[in-house]
Amino acid sequence: LGLTAAGVGPSKSEVFQYQTEGRQDVDEFETETWSYNDSISRDISRALKFYHGIYSSGIEKLKKSLNRERIGWTPVDTNTGLQMGKHSVINSIIPMLKYRNNVFEDVCRLSFTAAQALLDRGVFTLSRLHRWCPVELSKGNTGINIWNAPGVKKIPYLHRRFIYFLEGEKNAKHFEENTWNLTNQVPPLQPLPLVCMVLGHPKSGKTMLAKKLAQRLGLLYVSGLEAVESVVTHAFVSQWAQALSEVNPSLAAAGHQTMTLANEVLEYMREGRPVPRYILYRCLDLLLMNPKAQCHGVVFDDFPTILDELIEINYREMTPCLVIDLKIPIEEAYSRCDANRKPELRPETVPEESHECMDYLWDTYENTTMETLRWFSEEYQNVHAIDGRLNPEMVYQQAAEVCINGQRKVQEYCINLHYGRPNTLEGTCPLSSTLFHRLTPDFGFFCPVLLNDADELVSVKEISDLSQVVEYKNQIYLFSSRNAVRKFMNNPKRYTVPGCLRTPPSDISQPLMVTPEDFERLKEHWGFMDFDPVLYFANHHYKGLQRGDPKYCVVYRGKLYVFISEDNQKKFMRKPTKYWNLLLPMKIPRKTEPINYDKITPFAYLSAKGMIPILRKLVKLMAEKRPRVQFMNVDQCAALYMGYYLKSQNMNSPFQRRQKYRDAMFKMSTSKSETKDFLNELQTHYGCRQRNLPERLRQKLDDFLKFEHLSTEEKVLIPKIPEIDFGYDALKTPFSEPQVTRKVRRMMDRMKEVDMREKLDAFSTHSKRKKVAEEAAERAAQDAKEAAELARKIEERSQARLKMKSLSGRAKSLALSSVYTSSFGGKTNFS
Repeated sequence: LGLTAAGVGPSKSEVFQYQTEGRQDVDEFETETWSYNDSISRDISRALKFYHGIYSSGIEKLKKSLNRERIGWTPVDTNTGLQMGKHSVINSIIPMLKYRNNVFEDVCRLSFTAAQALLDRGVFTLSRLHRWCPVELSKGNTGINIWNAPGVKKIPYLHRRFIYFLEGEKNAKHFEENTWNLTNQVPPLQPLPLVCMVLGHPKSGKTMLAKKLAQRLGLLYVSGLEAVESVVTHAFVSQWAQALSEVNPSLAAAGHQTMTLANEVLEYMREGRPVPRYILYRCLDLLLMNPKAQCHGVVFDDFPTILDELIEINYREMTPCLVIDLKIPIEEAYSRCDANRKPELRPETVPEESHECMDYLWDTYENTTMETLRWFSEEYQNVHAIDGRLNPEMVYQQAAEVCINGQRKVQEYCINLHYGRPNTLEGTCPLSSTLFHRLTPDFGFFCPVLLNDADELVSVKEISDLSQVVEYKNQIYLFSSRNAVRKFMNNPKRYTVPGCLRTPPSDISQPLMVTPEDFERLKEHWGFMDFDPVLYFANHHYKGLQRGDPKYCVVYRGKLYVFISEDNQKKFMRKPTKYWNLLLPMKIPRKTEPINYDKITPFAYLSAKGMIPILRKLVKLMAEKRPRVQFMNVDQCAALYMGYYLKSQNMNSPFQRRQKYRDAMFKMSTSKSETKDFLNELQTHYGCRQRNLPERLRQKLDDFLKFEHLSTEEKVLIPKIPEIDFGYDALKTPFSEPQVTRKVRRMMDRMKEVDMREKLDAFSTHSKRKKVAEEAAERAAQDAKEAAELARKIEERSQARLKMKSLSGRAKSLALSSVYTSSFGGKTNFS
């Protein structure tokens, strides 16, 4: 009722309709009761309004007190339901719990002028974050205070007695909400000046990139022309100061003083002569004295490019720690030259934008600056190539990322050096040629991790990657892999003296790699002859004896060792004591050396030239047929098959003899299965009766199955073919080169004719054999028919003969019976 009276709940008529729904008609007493209830509701609504006013005024006073005491409060709307109200309360409490440390922290926003004035007069001081943006610093150290650049908007804030500089409105709002956490974070690393150099081909955009890096990173832009221009600008100011001093001498002390260097530069310029290099270097010294260069850093634009400039830069200790190389093809340079010309404003081509001028500048860059790039890449290993064809903003983003990462590495190196921790030399720009003079005397060129963990002597002779070079306690350690560097960085005391387990012995004979030129001079001092000791050590088998390659050879303890691959060479150099004292077996492979044609007789040369295609065909045929003969091993079968083949190709022999050898070859290729079946049956028969055989018979059977004590003639019948005798004069007959070529051509033509003749002979033989087989089949069919007819006639004759015998027997019996009856008076005598 109170809610209804207050206008929040349902109306009186709605409540009455709900309560009287489904009831009977009320009487007068109930009507009076309802009228009495209306008066009660009016009283309750009046009381609620009174208390609402009291609580509203009290809540307003409470809000003011909370604001005065810096206690957070939040309004909650429960009209949407208690669950949504609970959700809104939790969402409002979570930020307060998250930033509860910042509830009582108060900050004040200042103008940049007021903040600078307060700092100058010493009223307030810079924080320990200096001019770094606290919000951006919390995301990670960038190595460069890029928020201190002139083009970045800086918003100063006062917290307690310190002034902080914020970058942008978004970071300023975040700083107000999270003051305590941002002001108590880890301070930035020690600021170091960044020295960067931008190089590139003409029209690659190196000047625009260098100026953008200088503007956005807060660095000083330096080039050869910029140094001269700064001095000339100072000269004009000096002339104005001299003119004012003539009018009023008291003003001379307040203005610029006359510079002798500027006058010298102007004198060369008036005379039209080039400025000498020593004056250019003096102008560079004046420009590098700028506090911006000493505190923040320098960006060199296409400088230095020659060796003299490099020497002067190194002398001033301003060696670029980063070199950015913009890469573009010459076609892109041509297109940029054409794009710079505007036909509507300048129809003619400017000489500087022509292709001829671009070719000259391109060649000049290749001849001068490429040598500088190569020197930085070999000595400092700090050259970073960027594709100059990309969008200028993308090129800047890549270059800025390179600068920030490089500066972070330099800062981490300085901190690790200060606290005595190991650190890699990647990105620190040391001279690679001077690192060998700082090697640790305990390990020298050897990797300490592999020596202590795997007992392997791995020598690092070349520094191709500075990430595998570690400086620890002012000593240089060389490593063979990045995994070894990681182990050393985690526990350096385990791999250094006195905590290490092993150190290289002082009297060790270190293996040295030998060039192929020195191989000829040292080839008589073999350590394992010319075989690979690593390969033989792996299996100690005859097949492991392989001759090495002169490209991979090593000298150890005055002996020469040769290997088949670079991997085996590295294994030997890691553990030479494991392989150097191996002994060769009694049986070694025969050495095959190339034969010089000058030492071969003409007949031998012609024979080799003529036999090469035959031998190739023979090897292919043997691989396909795989001939086998009983009681012969594979080598003997191959030799016999080769002899058969060569004899069958000899055109000096008659056709019948060559055909005989072809039949023998065919028999060898078809008898393989028969040999296998015979051996299997023999083994089975012998194996099942082995226990029941006498000892002498068993020994004889064993010797028979070995097939080793039998001679070749006993194993198989080999026909004896007469050899060819060439005579003594044929071996030493000298031939000229044209004669040799002509004879070889004739021999090849003759071989082709022989092949064609053989094919024709084979075809005629095949046709003859086919005809003979057909005639034999017809003759066999005729013989079978005649044999069947003869058998039928014989059968008929035999049946007729049997019938005649039966008839004659009856006639004889009748005749005898008549004789007996007549002789004995009709009485039959059966006796």
